[in-house]
Amino acid sequence: MSISEKANAPFEVKPLSEAWDEPVNRYECRVILCPEDEGYSAHALNIAGVVSEGNTENEALSNIGDAFKATIEYHLEAKSPIPWRDGDPEFFGTLQNTIERWIAVDV
Repeated sequence: MSISEKANAPFEVKPLSEAWDEPVNRYECRVILCPEDEGYSAHALNIAGVVSEGNTENEALSNIGDAFKATIEYHLEAKSPIPWRDGDPEFFGTLQNTIERWIAVDV
């Protein structure tokens, strides 16, 4: 097949779970970022106690994603129920300049 034929050939998009050898579960994580004196603290509202920080907003989001993933993996490996909670950001709404974000975490 020539280069031009390859460029015009239809391509197949595989579901995320078929893109890797092992199944992948995608979880949505609701995050509240709180500006601090130096950087941001990040709080996952979906699971109690999952907190992280970072020097920038992006670093804090990356770090909370890692913490969220580690928590999910722990519960899956231990075959224990994941302690989901309905994240209520009311408390964070009382803090100044909080930022709400959603991230997707693949486990």
